[in-house]
Amino acid sequence: RPTLIKQLSTPDHYSQQPLHLAMMNHGEESEKSLEALLKYSRSLGSPEQQNLLLAPTTQGDTPIHLAVLSHSVEKVDQILICADEAALLNQIISAQDSHGNTPLHLAVLEQQPAMVEYLLEYENAAPSTTVKMMLSSQNHHGNTPLHLAIQQAVDETYEIVKKLFDEIKQLVEIQQELAVKEILLIQNHTGDPPLHLAAVQNPSLLNSLLLWVERFPSNI
Repeated sequence: RPTLIKQLSTPDHYSQQPLHLAMMNHGEESEKSLEALLKYSRSLGSPEQQNLLLAPTTQGDTPIHLAVLSHSVEKVDQILICADEAALLNQIISAQDSHGNTPLHLAVLEQQPAMVEYLLEYENAAPSTTVKMMLSSQNHHGNTPLHLAIQQAVDETYEIVKKLFDEIKQLVEIQQELAVKEILLIQNHTGDPPLHLAAVQNPSLLNSLLLWVERFPSNI
């Protein structure tokens, strides 16, 4: 077993391990390889499993980053299922690439509404602390997923922005007002909180955001 663990954790010159390659490749054989690798990872002890599931490439991409970039909710689901412990699950979801982007940041940047929804609603209802962590995480430019969603909004549907605000609304409903205030007031490195960014870049989106915020309790 030590020899097998060493082989599975040995990177190529791009720091890509077999699990990284399985995440990026497509086809029936790749899917079988991915299933076998993840099944094996579940049989490992905590340090070895953590090393496999959180290993970064030279770009800082962990396996879940690559799964998001592959636009595969199924691959993301397979990874998260492997995380039996809450601590490991949080590490996987909050992992940052070389630009500071978490999987949720990437899902927004790649304009994947289904992926955004899945990450926020994993296991039907992620704990409020996990949702707050995902929504308030900042990349190296200080942008949260909401900042990026506002920057990416290009049509009248604003689907991803709406999904993020739906999650913020749920935090309101479970009386997490302080968390909501924190998320809405976070400034990126140019000093812009999300609503200010909308005012500068997309006034029509700002109108929609203000209508949504008006439905929140008056103390927010």
